[in-house]
Amino acid sequence: MKNKNLIHIRLNHTDAIMAKKDILSSQLGLLKIVKMIKSYKILRLEELQAKMMLHRRLAELSTTMRKFKSTLPKVEMPEMLKEHEEIAELEEKETEDVEYDKELEIQLKDIQNKLSELEK
Repeated sequence: MKNKNLIHIRLNHTDAIMAKKDILSSQLGLLKIVKMIKSYKILRLEELQAKMMLHRRLAELSTTMRKFKSTLPKVEMPEMLKEHEEIAELEEKETEDVEYDKELEIQLKDIQNKLSELEK
């Protein structure tokens, strides 16, 4: 192998030692990163296995619940109770929306007050 454009640089002893230390510390850092990546892969695999097991158990639970629900007798609710439940559900939704809007308005006013204080 003939390289016509070889450049040689002479380093003093302390610079060579510092360069060697820097290279070794870089290698050490890279090895630590490789070790962390391997442990991450192991933990990620365990997480995926746990998720798959949870998914299977939830599917089993779902089928069990469907079977259980099919074996229970069906209860007929009177029309008066059905209407009452629907009205109660609508009232709950309306109060939640109003409370959320109030919180938003309060936050907006606080921000506007802070902005006006900063402008002064």
